[in-house]
Amino acid sequence: MGLCETTELLDEASRQKMPAVAITDHGKSFLRRRIFFYEASKRDVKPIIGCEVYVAKGSRHDRGEKTGRQRERP
Repeated sequence: MGLCETTELLDEASRQKMPAVAITDHGKSFLRRRIFFYEASKRDVKPIIGCEVYVAKGSRHDRGEKTGRQRERP
């Protein structure tokens, strides 16, 4: 999604009579998702939203022994 415009993507999906189109985001981009949903509904294309997540052992609240990959500090 980073290299294409949502309106162009949805125009092409509509032209090819695709029933649905999916996008995924990294980080926060709520405005782009809202625009994507609105524009998709105007073109009769079902919007599907994906999300990139990170999974780690334990809780983010645990401050004891560190597990997993650690960042090196300069």
